[in-house]
Amino acid sequence: MKWAVILAGVAAMLASPVQAETFRVSGLRPAASDSVAAMRSIAVDRLGGPEGSQLAFLIEDQLRRATVNGQPWFAVLVPEAAQDADGFLQGYAEPRLTESYHVQQREACIARDDQGTCTARGQVEAECVTVHLAMRASFRLAAQDGRIVWSQDMPRAQDFAYCPEFDSQPQVDPVIDQWLQSFAWTIRSSFAPTSSADDTRILESRDGLARPLRSRLSAAIRLTERDPVAACAAFTQLQTENPQSATLTYNSGLCAESLGDWERARGYYIAAQAFSRSRERAGRGLWRISQHQHALRQIAMR
Repeated sequence: MKWAVILAGVAAMLASPVQAETFRVSGLRPAASDSVAAMRSIAVDRLGGPEGSQLAFLIEDQLRRATVNGQPWFAVLVPEAAQDADGFLQGYAEPRLTESYHVQQREACIARDDQGTCTARGQVEAECVTVHLAMRASFRLAAQDGRIVWSQDMPRAQDFAYCPEFDSQPQVDPVIDQWLQSFAWTIRSSFAPTSSADDTRILESRDGLARPLRSRLSAAIRLTERDPVAACAAFTQLQTENPQSATLTYNSGLCAESLGDWERARGYYIAAQAFSRSRERAGRGLWRISQHQHALRQIAMR
C-alpha cells in the first residue's frame, strides 16, 4: 500500500475523541528539513564532553527506533562507517556546576530542656547554597559532500537552592539524564516525521445564535463525549444553517480534521479565520494541516 493511504487510515483510527468538549486530532509532523528527511543512513560520532558517549548511544537508539507505520526510517551506522552514511552527526554535551552562597531565615529549635526536648522555636539565619547547573550542548549534521544540513544549540539550565543544615543535598544526575533524553528525542524528531495526537477543545460560545439554535448547540456539545459522530453531524448541520457563526464554523473544521478530511477542514478553518473569536484557533488548525501534508510529502520522496 502507498504510505499516504496507510497513514490516512492510521490517522482515522486514532481520531476518536477522548473526553468531553474535546476532539482528538491526529496527524504527522515533518522532519526539520527535506534534506535530512531524505537521508536513509546516519552515523553518530562519539560526541564530545563527559556525557558524550552516553548521549551518542541514546541518539543511536532513538534513530534506530524511528519508524513510520512500523517501517524503519534510518539505518544507523557506527562512526567507523561514516563514509558510507548519508549523514554524519557530530556535537558535544558539557555540564557545568557553579555554587553561590546566601543567608536565609529558617525556622528552627532555639531552646531545649534538660531532656533535649525542644521548648521554643524561632527564626534563625541559615547558610544556604544555590547550585547552578548548566549544560552546553550543540549538534550538527553533515551530508556526504560535507554540507551542514542541520544544526542546533540546545542549552539547558536549572538552579537548586538548599540549606545544608536543614535540607538534603539536591541530586543533579537525574536532571542531566532527563536533558540527555530530551536531546536525543529532539534530534530524532528533527530528522524524521513523527506522529502527533492532541486533545483539542471545541468552541462553546453561543453568541449570535437565536435561542432555539443555542439549545441545539448545547445538545451537540453534550454529544462530544458519548457520540462524537452525531456531535459532528450536528455541528455541520448547524453551520450550514448559520455560516456566520464562529463557533459552528470552527467546530465543523475540528470535526473534519479529527476524521482526517484535511481539505474540508482547511475550508472551514479558512472561513473561521474571518471571525475574531475563532481566528487564533483556526490558524493553529491550518498549521497542523500544513505540517501533516509536509510530512506526507517527505514520506512520498522516499
